[in-house]
Amino acid sequence: MNLQHSLPSLLTLVNALTGFACVCQLARGGSIETAAWLLVGAWILDMLDGPLARYLGVESRFGAALDSLADLVSFGVAPALFVARHSEPAALIYLAAVLLRLARFQVGAPGDHLVFQGLPSPAAAMLIAGWFLVFPELPVVVVSILLSFVMLSKIGYPDLPKHYLKGIRSRAELLLPLMLLIALGPARALLATFSCYCLLAPWLSGQVGKTRKV
Repeated sequence: MNLQHSLPSLLTLVNALTGFACVCQLARGGSIETAAWLLVGAWILDMLDGPLARYLGVESRFGAALDSLADLVSFGVAPALFVARHSEPAALIYLAAVLLRLARFQVGAPGDHLVFQGLPSPAAAMLIAGWFLVFPELPVVVVSILLSFVMLSKIGYPDLPKHYLKGIRSRAELLLPLMLLIALGPARALLATFSCYCLLAPWLSGQVGKTRKV
């Protein structure tokens, strides 16, 4: 297998390893901030591997299976450990929700649709990471339980990058994430972005179109 065929899977593998580095950081009582940014790094890698595979024309069942396993580590176990700092029962509920969501993906119909059924686990993990970056001492129990239920719901959530890129009408809109980053700072921009996505995305999308069961 040449580099072109293996590059998306390598990104997915590094995603999982970055998530595990976050787990190790939390398990040994390391820096919460470092752990949260490692989780953000895993999310960035997760955002890149799928589009890269489609661009190179190397999508495969192996890549899809590896992606789900990486998601379990980076967006299941790692954020659950963040939650466990405040409540172990809430962390168990959160991890169970991610497991059930990934299982639903495995048995769901394949497709490249613009709307997901239920909140994607990477988005939930980013809200958890943003919460701990901005409010490291404020309990996240209620938020994590709500996220768990929304992940398993049938609420329509748009694929954020696809909807955003398709909806851009001007250069100002293209620069919106950068302006938000400068105005709020990285941590607050992260929390604000994913809080708005979790709360407003279903309403903004109108829950129109086919859903992808993930």
